Amino acid sequence: CDDPLRMFSLLVRRMASLHLGDFATALRDGTEIERLARAGQNVQQLTWAQTINAMVRLRLGELGQARLDLAEASIHAAEAQDQVARCAVDALRAQLLLRRGDRTRSAALLGPALLTLSRAKLAVPGILVCFRVLLEVIWEMQQSEVDPQLAAALPQLVRRLGRYARANITARPAAARWQGILHEQRGDEVAALRCLRRSLAEAQQLQMPYDEAEAHEALGRLGLSGTTAALRAALPEATALHHLDRSRELFARLGVRWMIEEKS
Repeated sequence: CDDPLRMFSLLVRRMASLHLGDFATALRDGTEIERLARAGQNVQQLTWAQTINAMVRLRLGELGQARLDLAEASIHAAEAQDQVARCAVDALRAQLLLRRGDRTRSAALLGPALLTLSRAKLAVPGILVCFRVLLEVIWEMQQSEVDPQLAAALPQLVRRLGRYARANITARPAAARWQGILHEQRGDEVAALRCLRRSLAEAQQLQMPYDEAEAHEALGRLGLSGTTAALRAALPEATALHHLDRSRELFARLGVRWMIEEKS
C-alpha cells in the first residue's frame, strides 16, 4: 500500500463505524480503503473493502451498488485465494438474490458457502460476516419453504457462532439473539425470552445500535406470537409493541429502510 499508516487508521475507523452504526462513514472509509488497496496492489484488502461495502449497502437497501461491489469482490476473492472472503461474498450474493425474489439462485450459493465456513477456523478475520449473513438468509428462506438440509444447518451455525462469541465480544449480541430465535423455533419461549433479553442488554452495553434494533425486533415478534401464559406474563402485548416501535426507530436512524418495510 502507498500509505500503510493511513490504511491502518481507516481500517480501525471503519470497524468502529460499523460497530456504532455509522454506515455513511463506514462506506466513505471503505471507498478510500479500496483506492489505497488498488494503488498498493493489495488484493486481499481490496476484496474485503468491497465485501464490507456490499454488506453495508445491502443493509441500506442499495441493491444495485451492492451487486457491483460483489461482482468485483468475487473476482478478487478468487485471485487472493481467500476462502473466508469467498464465503462472505457468496453469502451476500445469496442475500441479494433472495431480496430480489430469486430463491433458486440464492439457495444454490448456500451449499458452497456453508461448506467453506464449516472448514474455516474461528479465529479467521471476517468470519463473523459469514455467520451473520448465512443465518439471515437461511432463516428467511425457512419462513416460506422448509428445506431439511438448511433446517439442519441452522442450529450448527448458531452453535459455532456461540463458540466464536466467547472470544469475540462484538459477536455476543448476535449469538444470543440467534440462540433465542432457535429456542423460540423449538417451542421454549421462556428460554427464548432470556436469550433475547441478554442480546438486547449486551448490544446496549456495547453501543451497537444495529444489533440493538435486531434484538428489539426479535423481542417484539416473540411477544406477539407467543402462546404460553408464562411468556404473556413476562412479555405482555404492550411491551412487545414497544420493542417493535423501538426497533423501527433505531433502523430509521441508521438508514436501514428495507428492514422497516420488510418487518412491518
